[in-house]
Amino acid sequence: MIAASVGVLLTAVLESSAVPAEPMVRWEAPPECGSARELQDRIGQQHGALESGIEIIGQVRRVDGLYALELELVVGDEHQRRSFSAVDCRTLLEAAALVGSAALSPDTETLLEPEPDAVSQLGSEPVPEPEPAPEALLVPAPPVPRQSSDRPAPVPVPASTEGPESAPVAASSSSRPRRGHWLVSARTGVSDDGTLTTPRGSLGVGHAWQRWRVQTGIEVLGNRARSPLGAVDLLVVAVDPRACAVVRPRVNLELLPCAGMAVGAAVGRGRDVPNARAAVVPWTAAHVDFELLVIPVRWLAVGVELSNYAMLGRPRFALSTGQTVYRAGTAGTRASIVVELRFSATDRAVSGH
Repeated sequence: MIAASVGVLLTAVLESSAVPAEPMVRWEAPPECGSARELQDRIGQQHGALESGIEIIGQVRRVDGLYALELELVVGDEHQRRSFSAVDCRTLLEAAALVGSAALSPDTETLLEPEPDAVSQLGSEPVPEPEPAPEALLVPAPPVPRQSSDRPAPVPVPASTEGPESAPVAASSSSRPRRGHWLVSARTGVSDDGTLTTPRGSLGVGHAWQRWRVQTGIEVLGNRARSPLGAVDLLVVAVDPRACAVVRPRVNLELLPCAGMAVGAAVGRGRDVPNARAAVVPWTAAHVDFELLVIPVRWLAVGVELSNYAMLGRPRFALSTGQTVYRAGTAGTRASIVVELRFSATDRAVSGH
């Protein structure tokens, strides 16, 4: 039974990982800065339809009287962040569209790796140096006339602009590429194995990439199991590592088919039985999970999780006479609410640039 479940799980994970990642455009900005749909249309006008595997995530904030844009570009597993600032917020939308269009060009890798030195592209033949002029032709330059103190120095005339979209944009150098992001998650829900329904909760950490993630956590569940012979106060503590595929059908939606194993111990203390005492038995279960996450903002995800699990051995608590008071079921289900925080190694405040 367990082998069949694992086989079905592996097939589901492989099939889901084969689904190409849909393009994502996320734009978190004040209303005057435009919308994600407008940014996507701009990119479409400059290059064409967005391709899969591309993510463009922009966040605009007001800083010291300017609009500051943090732009994240994701191509496959390669991540890059760039920062821009401008007086006119619409200019930042144009800058994001330009970067997104460049990402869709055949040489997208130029956004992620530095260009070769320009001198190395001139060819293998050395460029001849100009011969020095004869001494007879070397004439000293006339002295530059000094400007009188009562005459102001000429002020450079700025280049003419046409419309608000040509407002100056200051771009900072991009930080080094990063791979994936860290996450911290919390779950609360119920678990049922056919013989006992228990509340459960867990805390976990993990790391996510474009199409995969790994995570582990501590799971705790417990309740009082009753039988005609007495009762057992059951407490289970287990470590729960697992791996997941990541499928993104929409910009702010993720589907995660996962597989993992919970390994820990069950502590049972007898109640309403003579000579009651505590006992500890191993608790091991293999499980397959399906998680649905909604991402309202870049650093937060909320959703639900449904799981099926099979016990690898059935924990049993019995009287000294051998009569069973409680024995876990062979398989069960669990349902949980998920809250997840996401952190990037290159997340920095705009004021830090």
